[in-house]
Amino acid sequence: NLELSIDDSQTDVESPLPLLPRSAWTSQVALLRAIFRAKKALERIEQEAGVLRG
Repeated sequence: NLELSIDDSQTDVESPLPLLPRSAWTSQVALLRAIFRAKKALERIEQEAGVLRG
C-alpha cells in the first residue's frame, strides 16, 4: 500500500509538468502583447502631442 501511494503521488506530480512550459509561454505572450499595446498607445499619444504642438 505504501508503494502504491508513492507511485500515485509521483504520477500526480508528473502529470502537470508538461503544462508548466505552456502556461509560462502563454503568460509571456500575453505580457509581450500588453507591452506592445502600451508602446503603440504611447507612440500615438506622442504623435498627437507633437501635432498639437506643431
